Amino acid sequence: MHSKKLAAYSTLAGCFMLAGNEANAQIVYVDIPDVELEMPADTTPSIYELDMDSDGNTDFLFQVGSITGGLWWSFGRVFGSVSTSDYAFGNTLNRVIGYEGEFVYYASALESDAPVDEDAEFLTYRLGFLVSIYSENTYGPFADVMDKYLGVRFTIDGEPHFGWIRLDVEVSPIVVRIKDYGYSSVAGEEIMSGLKEASTALHDFELDNISVYSSENTVHVHLKEVLEKASVCVYNAAGQIVFKDVLDETSKYIQLTDASGIYTVQIVSNGAVYNKSVSIF
Repeated sequence: MHSKKLAAYSTLAGCFMLAGNEANAQIVYVDIPDVELEMPADTTPSIYELDMDSDGNTDFLFQVGSITGGLWWSFGRVFGSVSTSDYAFGNTLNRVIGYEGEFVYYASALESDAPVDEDAEFLTYRLGFLVSIYSENTYGPFADVMDKYLGVRFTIDGEPHFGWIRLDVEVSPIVVRIKDYGYSSVAGEEIMSGLKEASTALHDFELDNISVYSSENTVHVHLKEVLEKASVCVYNAAGQIVFKDVLDETSKYIQLTDASGIYTVQIVSNGAVYNKSVSIF
């Protein structure tokens, strides 16, 4: 069974202009409709392909399945990469935080605010088991838990990025529920599990005064009144600026030609910041 994300929304906080048109510390947060992978009736696994940065390439594959052979064995697991004769995805550097069990490698079930960075214990193996039921015995740190976090590392343009994925996992039978995820758009920068926004000293706009949405490849910005010394920027999922301009009118239409994926629109005016994610297709 393949599940498909219907929509995704992200939040970047504190993404201001720096020299060289680079953004500083940013967190991409993506809320997806909950994806449930249930135990199949046969040995064909249920799978879900997660594209962390919306570049059209799968970064992690979640799988719920079973193997019949003497003793019953069922499991939920996650792959950072797969390369076979008929299927391939991911990067060989894509990994999850975990540990080596007696028979298999397990992914760690992190609490909120756990650091995910280069010092974390990432598996050297390309996959980690979330839960395993073997001969009626249950193993794995994700067994019957809610709102625990999978710490991950994946690549964007060949550079490592750290992130988290929030999961619920049930057993008897196994159900894996993928709820949302986040990652740092700055290569090599630490993120805390569950963190959705980078800290900022700026105050937010009154949300009722601003409307931002997308229609195909056009971003629509509407204000109730003209803002003082305002600018608008658009960032892609990697934190790169794809559009920048002053915002001296109550309506602005931004066309992103040949763009696809999740983009963040940022409006800044007199020490206030507004961020809104939109999907371009």
